Parts: sequence; C-alpha cells; structure tokens
Amino acid sequence: MFRRDDPRLRWAAGAIAAISLVCIAFYLGQSAASRNYGGTTSGLRWMFWLAPLWLATMLPAVDFMARRRWTRGLCLVLLLFSALSVSFPTWNPWTHPWLMALSQYLGSGA
Repeated sequence: MFRRDDPRLRWAAGAIAAISLVCIAFYLGQSAASRNYGGTTSGLRWMFWLAPLWLATMLPAVDFMARRRWTRGLCLVLLLFSALSVSFPTWNPWTHPWLMALSQYLGSGA
C-alpha cells in the first residue's frame, strides 16, 4: 500500500482495506442471532469473498517481509497455521474449527 512506484496499487489497496473494514463493521453490527447461520464454518461468512482480494494485496507485504530472517520465520509460522486450518476438516467438513476444538479440549471453550 505504501509503494511509491504505482499510485494505482495504493488506490486498490486502500479500496480493499476500506471494503474490508465496512464488511467487518457490518458483521459486528448485526445481532448475534443474525450472525448465526445454523452451522459450522472456519471463518466469518461475510469475509470469505474478500480472500482473493487479500491475497492480491498480500504479495507486496510478503516481499517486504522476505528481507529479514525473523519476518520470514513469522510468515512460515502463519503459513503453518493456515495449512492446519485448511486441512483440519478434511475428513468431516461439518466439524468445528481447530481453534475451537483446541479450546474445548483445554476446557476453556464453549
């Protein structure tokens, strides 16, 4: 977003950030009953359609983070959690997300 070479990229990143904030605010502004969609999923249903936009804007940030060893390590840890989240419901797609299953296992979840 802060790259100086192409202002169109800054506008696109700003628009994606604004759309994301509006969707998050709309989601959080709904009552809990309206946010309940009668099932389980591994994310906010209002945010899934934003994933391709976030992936497109993620590339310059990852390029920037690739310069330092510790930020590369942070990216690898985040990638590990992402891969875990994707592969967790492989055998049963109607299961709770891994983070909720972990919290229930540790006795601190619902």
